[in-house]
Amino acid sequence: MESDYGYVAPHVKLTEQLTKRGVYALLYNFSYRSENSILKGWMGVSHSAELYYEFGSPYFDSTPCPENRQSTCPVTWGKYQVWSEMDFRVSKETMSLWTDFAKSMKRNDTLLISSTNQTWPIYGQRGMFININYDLVIETL
Repeated sequence: MESDYGYVAPHVKLTEQLTKRGVYALLYNFSYRSENSILKGWMGVSHSAELYYEFGSPYFDSTPCPENRQSTCPVTWGKYQVWSEMDFRVSKETMSLWTDFAKSMKRNDTLLISSTNQTWPIYGQRGMFININYDLVIETL
């Protein structure tokens, strides 16, 4: 609930205000929950959890810290990560999504997502966004 109040609501409000002023705005929600999550299940996904997938963490060795073999350096996860096939898939999809975004910085109504052949529409009047989970899904607020 705190994350909805502190992160989600302000981003939605900002996106709505930008859209009203004619600014090209895209919105996403990262809801994929890895087995490596440090939060309890009912807490959902932590703020900035997508960064591990955007930068390909599943593809790198998470070597334990020399002074504490029970945790990794940095101690973000709090334990040694064992990445699942789904973690690899979500990471690949997320990296592809942001690569497509970086290549398509022109103003247009949609962004083609090459890995899924979907389009990521601007937020616009319909409040559309992409939800990043087991699959990339276009949703409406």
